[in-house]
Amino acid sequence: MILELKIETQLVNWNEIAKMCWSSDKNKYGRTKKRQQLFIKHEIRNQIDVENYFGKNNTTVYYEWHTSTHLDLGNMTAGEKFIADSINELELWDDDRYIQEIKHKRVVDDENYVIVRIKGAKKK
Repeated sequence: MILELKIETQLVNWNEIAKMCWSSDKNKYGRTKKRQQLFIKHEIRNQIDVENYFGKNNTTVYYEWHTSTHLDLGNMTAGEKFIADSINELELWDDDRYIQEIKHKRVVDDENYVIVRIKGAKKK
């Protein structure tokens, strides 16, 4: 089974997270994570029925990062954790610890969004 999702936003990048680490505002990361995950979960709910698709089955997750910026792929992938945690909270799988492989691809585009493809056996 392959589940495909489109998250239509430019997620936080590693440069921004690093700045938060040096910020005097100790709650900035937590607020940012919560805000990003709220948006991600909203995007997912608008695309699919929320149910546990994969259970404890091993999965492979493919991220296709579409960007209009000059950010490198390593910098862009910070949003990966927010996406996986959002999927955990929605319980589309039992836990992201069952991810066995993660692949990333950067695509130069006029818009900023990420396509997430989750491949694995359907929950029985």
